[in-house]
Amino acid sequence: MSVDLGAGESRQEQISEIEVIVGLLGQHMGEDPVLRDDSANEWTPEYHEENRRPTADCSDDNSYRNRVIFDYPGLDSQEAYAAAERISGEIGFTANDDLNDDGSAGSRMIFGARGEGGRSLVVREKSGDSGLIEVVYNTRCSTHESHDEAMEKFREQAREERRREREGS
Repeated sequence: MSVDLGAGESRQEQISEIEVIVGLLGQHMGEDPVLRDDSANEWTPEYHEENRRPTADCSDDNSYRNRVIFDYPGLDSQEAYAAAERISGEIGFTANDDLNDDGSAGSRMIFGARGEGGRSLVVREKSGDSGLIEVVYNTRCSTHESHDEAMEKFREQAREERRREREGS
């Protein structure tokens, strides 16, 4: 089976892409991932759009992408590794065989794979907590104006919060 992630240029396309990844995680790793976030445990496209700003960790100065991190408490590391292999194959990513370790020799399990435009999937045992599997997904880097618009919206919200705090004190 092959899954098309789409162009992934605009913020909305990237959020839709994450929704596809969330569906694949549900199929292969279980329906109960915990969104790593301070204010919510469950990921939805609406939540992401309203609460998660684009990430500016791309090599191009005006380039952004979206990231999501999930925790799977109690998931067996061998099952997680096998699921990560299946997911990366379905989305057409290339596994990083120099990094990947299934953890069978008692080492920390880690699986990483890359896709077009800097997309990446990492599934690993959390450092210091082998009972927790973390999944990190990054969309491609993009200079689409919708990311700048989203960043401006988040900046404006932060300015408004600071203004209210000053007025309240």
